[in-house]
Amino acid sequence: MTVSLAADRLTTTVRLRGELDLRAREYLDLAMDPLANAPLAIIDMSRVTYADATFLAAVTRLRWARDVRGCTERIHIVGADRAIAHVCSLVGFDQYLHFVDPVVAIRKEPLAALALVLR
Repeated sequence: MTVSLAADRLTTTVRLRGELDLRAREYLDLAMDPLANAPLAIIDMSRVTYADATFLAAVTRLRWARDVRGCTERIHIVGADRAIAHVCSLVGFDQYLHFVDPVVAIRKEPLAALALVLR
């Protein structure tokens, strides 16, 4: 798994790449850490090839950290595989995760979607 980070005053984007499994747990938690204080938190999963319950656990820990800090805005997930979005919906994570399909978002709100995807 590899990670890149982009941040400004309001938005923090973590771009994940590769497999999000138990071997990546510690690294995944470190990667999610900057999102705990971000008013607008974005996780780009467009280059994730595999995700298991390790990702779900990391998102849960991130949500708890954001709750403690008073961050109530949902976490935006860009480019996730439909299966990941479906599993997150089944376990109720869609209450605090917002899955963004870049193609659909660009059609609806081109400038906002472009800013979200390019960050």
